[in-house]
Amino acid sequence: MKRTYLVTLSIALLCILSSTAFASAASAEYGFTNYQAITVPTTDGTHTTGEWLADSDVPPNLLTTFAFREKWSYPESKIYLHVLIEFFTDNTNDAGDYYQVCYDCSADGGTAPKSDDVKIEWKGHSTAGYKIYTGTGTGWAAYTGAGAVLGTDVVIAESLSTSPLSSTTHWVVEMKIYRSGIFDVSGAGYAPLVSLAVYDASNSAAGIQAWPSNSVDKPDNWAVETGTMDNIPESLTVLSVIALSTFAIVTGTVLLRKHPSAIGKAFKQL
Repeated sequence: MKRTYLVTLSIALLCILSSTAFASAASAEYGFTNYQAITVPTTDGTHTTGEWLADSDVPPNLLTTFAFREKWSYPESKIYLHVLIEFFTDNTNDAGDYYQVCYDCSADGGTAPKSDDVKIEWKGHSTAGYKIYTGTGTGWAAYTGAGAVLGTDVVIAESLSTSPLSSTTHWVVEMKIYRSGIFDVSGAGYAPLVSLAVYDASNSAAGIQAWPSNSVDKPDNWAVETGTMDNIPESLTVLSVIALSTFAIVTGTVLLRKHPSAIGKAFKQL
């Protein structure tokens, strides 16, 4: 009986973890979870205490030069994606500065952007630098259709300020994106691919700084953003998630080798 209960526990843990804590195994190096917001941020270009850090996942393997967070909200039956970008090493106002966030809305990858891929560009710290692009199969083309109006479908605000992540003045960018039309990711099961690129024109030697690495204009290399209806678990730290998943895998493997019949009993009890 004890063995059966342990198998049941290990299976249950894996089910919980797969639904709330991990992105697709295909992007294990960069995948992260997009949680439903507990605190809906004000899109004003400032990062205030309590606005972002407690209820959003930390994408893995970010460069030390910038921060990136996402979460979503559902007011009035509309899905909004909230995005935070902080560029720690840039505090100059240059016309050539830019931020680019790309989404593969069908999560079908590719060696070049396709028609279901969309790029949001914010250049020169000005509304004149707002551009939306969609893929052509070989590159990007400017999008001039409906559903991408600045201030309505996409809200972007930024400031040179400090934040809970850095006491040094730097660029803080917040976005609010209405996930409809060209930004609709339901076709990807709310698990689109995503990439981020930033550029500081005053430090051209640093070049384009991208996450994931080697991801600029290559959807195959983008990260999986796994959406969930859940809020971020308050009781699970990253270390406890790893510990629980390891326990589940090891326990299940060992016991099933010794008692294969236990699996049937375990499923009957779930």
